[in-house]
Amino acid sequence: HNQKEFSDLSFSNKELEFLKWLCDNLKYEEIAKKMHTSLRSVEHLREDLFEKLSVNTWTALVLYAVRNGIVTK
Repeated sequence: HNQKEFSDLSFSNKELEFLKWLCDNLKYEEIAKKMHTSLRSVEHLREDLFEKLSVNTWTALVLYAVRNGIVTK
């Protein structure tokens, strides 16, 4: 797997919000409540990010977000 370069990608506000909540260690159900959306919508965001970033786990999403300064923890 080669992760895509951060500078080559653009993220929607919803994707960024999802990543921030994910990095706060919230479950998908909790993220859906925080984002005022359905669990299904959150799962779609996750799947879109998996594809966009060429990863396939939530852990990889968190690592990507931290390494690229999307979240600051």
